[in-house]
Amino acid sequence: MGIDYAAFSAAVEQAVCEKLAAAGDAAGLGTMLDTVAHLTELTLDEGSSREQAALIACHAGCSACCNLNVAVLHPEAITIAAFLREREKQPSFTPVGTKLEKFARYLYGVGDEERIRLRIPCAFLDHRGWCLIHPIRPIMCRSIAATSPDQCRRSLETTWMDDEEPVMLNLVQKSLYDEAFIQVAAALDRNGLDSRSMELHNAVQAFRDRPERVEEFLAGGRITL
Repeated sequence: MGIDYAAFSAAVEQAVCEKLAAAGDAAGLGTMLDTVAHLTELTLDEGSSREQAALIACHAGCSACCNLNVAVLHPEAITIAAFLREREKQPSFTPVGTKLEKFARYLYGVGDEERIRLRIPCAFLDHRGWCLIHPIRPIMCRSIAATSPDQCRRSLETTWMDDEEPVMLNLVQKSLYDEAFIQVAAALDRNGLDSRSMELHNAVQAFRDRPERVEEFLAGGRITL
């Protein structure tokens, strides 16, 4: 049992190019990202043993790593913004827009270590610590799979005090999703689209605040905050 990384990269590249060519709106971009996630999960399932899968300790409500800066590509931000607009009147989503706008302003320019020190949780967590956007969570969020929640918490608590404790991760999962992220960015670039990554809150707020930016992005425009 093993993973053919070259074959995986080629499959993601082909799928992204096909879906991107047909993507004329937020829904089309969402379909592209769904395809990428499906291919990655399928590859993980086929290439990992039961023992490896059992090592993953992440679960609903464990939000230890959800106070980190998360880099997203524009299609991810567009998909999340559309998801929020469809649900903004639901009680569980009502506070999200306010938090998102506040955090986008507050976290603008905040570096990784500063974000950890401030311990500012993601705006998309509910009162239980559950992710409200889990079905469409960013690729970089999907890449993190710790083997010990307690160790993960200790590492985040000590990082900003120069007394680092490493976090044991499922490196197969991380490497596959990192490669998927790279392939999506490369496909955007090849198609003349803005392939830069942005901080999650700022990126989503940019498209939630101005939905017309989706057309600008798909037309090859460079999105500025």
